[in-house]
This record gives sequence, C-alpha cells and structure tokens, in this order.
Amino acid sequence: MLDPDFENNSIPFINWSAPFYGRRAGNPGIYTKAACYEICNNMKRHGWTKEWDDVGQVPYAYHEDQWVGYEDEESLMIKMKLIKDEGYGGAMIWSIDMDDFNGECGNKNALLQVINDNLKC
Repeated sequence: MLDPDFENNSIPFINWSAPFYGRRAGNPGIYTKAACYEICNNMKRHGWTKEWDDVGQVPYAYHEDQWVGYEDEESLMIKMKLIKDEGYGGAMIWSIDMDDFNGECGNKNALLQVINDNLKC
C-alpha cells in the first residue's frame, strides 16, 4: 500500500511485514497469538494438520475447532523474492521473540535466517 505522504519521493513506502507469530481464534470471542515454535509443537505433539493457502502463499494449521495462520520458511522465501524482484528496500519483522529461538522445531531462528539469507546485499 503506497503512503500518499511519500508519493513524490524517489522511494515508495510500502508496508510489507513478516510477523513471526500466528493469529488464531481461541474460544469464541477471544483473539490470540501463538509463537512459531508453539504452532510447530502443536503439529508435532497434538495432532494439528498443516495446509497451504495457494492464494495467500502462506501456511495455516487446524485441529478440531481451532485454526491458526502463520509464516514459515517457504512463505518467507516467497515474500523475500517479491521484495527483491520489486526492488523494495527491505522487510519488517514483528516480533522477533516469536521465532524458534531455541531450535525446538528445527534450526534456531529459522525465520530470521531466511530473511537474512535472502536479503543480503
């Protein structure tokens, strides 16, 4: 989305972000956030099913009446390619503490590593 305040500048402002948490519906009326390592642990230990949204190019997972949408390495690689292809200046991360900083589900800080590896100068 272009910011009209930056319309006449040489660099357009576009808000691309990469949240390191998933948004999910809890009990009716409750809106919660889950860290990527929590989502992974739910899939490994609690029978959650992972699916892929072809339109949004992002994963989501569900179990019974619970659903969560989130970022993973594949979805971030797609976003980083778009950022480079379009010549954007970088990416924003929110929130870094929601990455898998202990390596519970794979490499430590796997999401941050994807961004770092793909946006190096």
